[in-house]
Amino acid sequence: MVVHQEITVFEKVGLPEGCTQEQYQLLVDIVFRVAREYSAQTGVAEICRAYNQCYIAEVFNKPPGAITEMNFSLAEAVCDEPGLDGCELIARFSSPAGKHPEGCYVDNQL
Repeated sequence: MVVHQEITVFEKVGLPEGCTQEQYQLLVDIVFRVAREYSAQTGVAEICRAYNQCYIAEVFNKPPGAITEMNFSLAEAVCDEPGLDGCELIARFSSPAGKHPEGCYVDNQL
């Protein structure tokens, strides 16, 4: 299990609604397991509340097509995990975005 630095999110912006701390940690573990499977380098992660509650991990060394494949693998892994049933937080991989939308918590310490 990866004890990820985003756990500090709880102290800074609070636990995402509709998601327990255990579910959040499980989701983060799955995100980084998929990233390792694709040898992806991630740097900035954020929890965005602007449109929906979404954990976004930016990928720096993969083209958009590979990131799309990573998102399919992530979706399958999340659906296969019964511990995430009922969790309203979703996750995805993204190319580096530059400016983060209002309503997003950004952790640059990864």
